[in-house]
Amino acid sequence: MSADVRPGAQLGDFRILELVGRGGMGIVYLAEDVRLKRRAAVKVLAPELAEDETFRHRFIRESELAAAIDHPNIVPVYGAGEAGGRLWIAMRYVEGTNLRDLIARKGRLDLEYAVSVVSQIGRALDAANSRGLVHRDVKPGNILILPGAGGESTDHIYLTDFGLTKRAMDDSGLTSTGQFIGTIDFIAPEQIQGRTLDGRADQYSLACVLYTCLCGHVPFLRDVEIATIYAHLTEPPPRLSAERPDLPPFFDDVLGRAMAKDPEQRYPSCGAMVAEVRGRMAAPAPAPEGPASAPPPQGAVSALPAQTGAPATEPMPTRRSEPPPYPPARRRPPPPPVPPPVSPPAPWPSPRPTPAVRGKVRLSRNGWAVASFVFGLLGLFALFVGPVLALLFGYRALGQIKRTGELQPGRGLALAGVVLGWSWIALTAISLAMTLTRR
Repeated sequence: MSADVRPGAQLGDFRILELVGRGGMGIVYLAEDVRLKRRAAVKVLAPELAEDETFRHRFIRESELAAAIDHPNIVPVYGAGEAGGRLWIAMRYVEGTNLRDLIARKGRLDLEYAVSVVSQIGRALDAANSRGLVHRDVKPGNILILPGAGGESTDHIYLTDFGLTKRAMDDSGLTSTGQFIGTIDFIAPEQIQGRTLDGRADQYSLACVLYTCLCGHVPFLRDVEIATIYAHLTEPPPRLSAERPDLPPFFDDVLGRAMAKDPEQRYPSCGAMVAEVRGRMAAPAPAPEGPASAPPPQGAVSALPAQTGAPATEPMPTRRSEPPPYPPARRRPPPPPVPPPVSPPAPWPSPRPTPAVRGKVRLSRNGWAVASFVFGLLGLFALFVGPVLALLFGYRALGQIKRTGELQPGRGLALAGVVLGWSWIALTAISLAMTLTRR
């Protein structure tokens, strides 16, 4: 059975008006309370959850408990039930956005605003935890923002989906089919392991939400879900200072404790975590240490008597003689003795001039011819293979280009190879011709 409901259909006292959005746990519709004439948000749960007998009974029971919670930061529950095999829950319709969309649009949020959001959600969670309810799915998508008239500083924050919570000290965090309710990116380790849950599981998720607000992404950003689950179970909490060195470094300690793998090492409540954040933010920054003060000069007397606890009748110590107003001038040391003049060293004897080579080296006509002939033979025999190969390969490449019309980038290289080959053959021929003519 599908969770889709046509507009105009009625679930209990609520008539469906239009589709609002889809999520992993169901579909949200805008509806009208036909009895009280007010708008409401009706969430129809996914069929796989409705087919779980244990979850179905618990859902009705926990919806009634959530409806009894009256807190300004919890979306009120108007009703819940089952119709046609579908489980549904009706809540107050909040005209605004949610934290997930805000982070997707802005990225990293302002520090004060992020702390304000977490503070309001922390109060909501503590109120529910005090009644024995654990939310189990604290995430930015379940945090609604109602814009205030005075800007972001007056935004009102709501926590929704409290009808899908779990009663503390109940069975494990799993459904009867082995599924757990929660979002992988914000889920506590004990919830993955199927252990007994309490409010500290919500605290872990809230710390993940705070990290996401300040960094713009989830704490354990992995490509696959199994890697994210493994990180929640085994890897230490990421250090916020690595992503935001501009923020106070104490956030590493706060998030590290709130996201501890062992629930016993976390804060006793969400409010305690928020209180430490606000207390650290309000504490003045430590003043930089200045240079140590110099000790008073020897013989000086303090202007105030020392507070030693001595009786008033004890005579004051004898005042020492006042030091001179200025320290005595230091005596200049005698000038160093002037060394005797040293005669300059004898100059080095100038080298003898090298006799110039008279005349000019000349080669006879036969000598030039012999040199030309020798170098020509060397070029002919040493590099004869190069020009021949250049001509052979060049003409072969030009032939292929002409037949196929391809390899246009190689046409220039082939022409260059042919030109270089013929040039070397021409130079060799000229050299031989000059040799023969001069003979």
